[in-house]
Amino acid sequence: MHIRLVAAAVSVLLAGACADGSSPPKLGRFVSAPRVDAELALAHTGTGFRMVAADGSSLGQLRLPEGLKTGESPVWSPDGARLAFTAATDANATGVLLPPTDVYVMDIRGGAAHRVTTGRNAFYPEWSPDGRWIAYSAVTRAADGRTAAIWIVHPDGTGATRLTHPADGAYDLAGPYNPRTGRIAFTRCAKPVLLRNGMEPDTCSVWTMNPDASDQRRLAAESEQPAWSPDGRRIAIASARDHAARISVGEDEQSWIRQLYVMNADGSGQHRLLTTGTDDRWPAWAPGGGVIAFETATGVSAPSTATVVNTDGTCRATVSPRLTGRLDVGYETPAWRPGGVATRLAC
Repeated sequence: MHIRLVAAAVSVLLAGACADGSSPPKLGRFVSAPRVDAELALAHTGTGFRMVAADGSSLGQLRLPEGLKTGESPVWSPDGARLAFTAATDANATGVLLPPTDVYVMDIRGGAAHRVTTGRNAFYPEWSPDGRWIAYSAVTRAADGRTAAIWIVHPDGTGATRLTHPADGAYDLAGPYNPRTGRIAFTRCAKPVLLRNGMEPDTCSVWTMNPDASDQRRLAAESEQPAWSPDGRRIAIASARDHAARISVGEDEQSWIRQLYVMNADGSGQHRLLTTGTDDRWPAWAPGGGVIAFETATGVSAPSTATVVNTDGTCRATVSPRLTGRLDVGYETPAWRPGGVATRLAC
């Protein structure tokens, strides 16, 4: 079974789980220029995280601590001092996920990388607006194979609490908290059934719920990866609903490329932000509300780049750093650091 939504964090879903016995790895060295407004953290294939300005200039690099691999899904704490992320660890262990992944938190000024979860089955962390909780998804076995539920946990690893209880074979994928109300936006995917023509249908939809998982509301079909605007009034999503073009999502499977949409917080007013020929995903709304960053790629195995666009769909530009005269690629899941304002892009 191929779930393209979790492909970045989950290559293959396997059986088995182990108890954790390792100690937190030490933090790698952070080399950075002085902080500036509109700073982005980008997961960089094989190296950790790069910090860039909205114009693409490099601001520094945060390498993964020794013992961690394939750092993904960075998200800043509300005060901008810590980074939560998913990383592969215990590479030789067997478990529900391969590679096994957990959620980590580290202070970007130095110190230790703290392992928040220990089940080797966690991914997609999201901070609560008050910084007291981290929401994440955890995969477990189910009668119909596997399922993923949304949990919350304190950044020190205590108080883990399960929020959602999806049906067997379904996946609830953690998304961000509304910065004003605390309401959680998330993605719920049913088990996909491959069509005869090799197309994988989009079984995902975007929902919202209260922080205690009450009042769950379905807002958008054939959609995923929600991102709140800074004022909490709008949500950016990735959707393949227009069937604009095909993209490979496996050895023999194909799906439709995703494009970016924006809607109101209640699901009304859904409209396509821009039209491209690439797979556009993981939108991230910048402080100030005028710019959205996102990840874009031409195929499941093609290196991705980071892109920015105004919230009216104008002035699309690549922001992945340029190193030694060439465009550096392999950047994923952009995350804006709190503070400052990303000014509207000029074309």
